[in-house]
Amino acid sequence: MPSNIENANISALKLGTVDVTKGYIGHQEVYPNTREIQSAAWTSTSSLAAGGGSRVFRVTGDEGAAYDLAITGGSFSSNPTGPYIISSSPVDHSVSVATNNYCGYSAKTILGTVTPTGATTLQGGGATFTSSFTQGAGPAITIAGSTMTISTSNTTEYTTTINGQDFWTPGTVITVTINCNAVSGTIRFGFKGDTQSSRPLGYNSGYWGFPTNQIYSSSPDYFYVGSGTFSKTYSATLLGGSNVATNNVRFSGIMSGYSCNYPASGQSSVTVHAPNAFPDG
Repeated sequence: MPSNIENANISALKLGTVDVTKGYIGHQEVYPNTREIQSAAWTSTSSLAAGGGSRVFRVTGDEGAAYDLAITGGSFSSNPTGPYIISSSPVDHSVSVATNNYCGYSAKTILGTVTPTGATTLQGGGATFTSSFTQGAGPAITIAGSTMTISTSNTTEYTTTINGQDFWTPGTVITVTINCNAVSGTIRFGFKGDTQSSRPLGYNSGYWGFPTNQIYSSSPDYFYVGSGTFSKTYSATLLGGSNVATNNVRFSGIMSGYSCNYPASGQSSVTVHAPNAFPDG
């Protein structure tokens, strides 16, 4: 509780000719009006692993000292914020730093900043106390120099003519061959099935089964995880009932990063398309 003359803080207090350093009413200190924070810092400033962990930010000061605390520079599972008033010194603030262990993530500087509020001052003057430590970087990205080619051939054709144009009908089979190569580093290679087809007005485009089950682009069939060359063949059968006709289909494959190996610079995944059109593929 501060001691004032009208609205001004008492700047000095004497008993006779002797300066009074502290004054109390009961057990509560009422003079001097200011409170001081002596220090504010991390208890450990050694580098934190990329995987994250807990650290303690410790504030030491007078009872009644008031301050705001800001923890910045990273991602946090728990992050204390102010305002705070010291009731017992020191005050320990626990901070949980989240993982930084992601491909290509750079190191982070985790900064704690204490700013006094009200009549509180910092030992030595100044506007803030700051303290920091470094969180390690995630693993580096490497480029595996990957390639994927997709070829198709029309193995079996069932057809119908609509308005003078030929279309495939159910039972048609297209062979899809995928050749892949990861020059350096492991890559995931997958097949996304048919990702585009066309149909005449009044008909359904059906779906392509492998041989009967569908493969969806949102959930590719990852057929190879590794480096070097590999080849995979799918047999695609047009299904879907009697009112199905289509004369154009696009099959797609995907190359995806694995353990921070990327198929191309700046790309964690690359989709490759192979169109196939009636009648020659």
